[in-house]
Amino acid sequence: MSQRSSTTRYEYYRKARSHEANGQFEDALAAYDKAIELSETYAHAYFYKSRLLYRMEKYGECIGCAEKARQLEPTWGDHITKMIEDAKKRL
Repeated sequence: MSQRSSTTRYEYYRKARSHEANGQFEDALAAYDKAIELSETYAHAYFYKSRLLYRMEKYGECIGCAEKARQLEPTWGDHITKMIEDAKKRL
C-alpha cells in the first residue's frame, strides 16, 4: 500500500527557495515542479521558477513559466513583463 505524501505545495516552495539560496539549482527546480504539480495555479512557484530559469540562462523555459505566472496573477504584470522581454532578447 502506497502512502500519500503529506508535503504541501507551500512546503515544496519553501524547499525550492532554500535549495536556490544554497546554489542547488536542480534540486530547487524539482521542488518548484512538485509545488506546481500539487497546485497548477500556484503563481508564486511559477514566478520564482521563472526567475531561477533566467538565472540559469534557460530563457525559453523562463518565458513559459513567467507567462503562466502573469496569467495567474495579472497584477504582477509589470515586473513579469520586463523579465519576459529581457529573456526574449537573450534567446
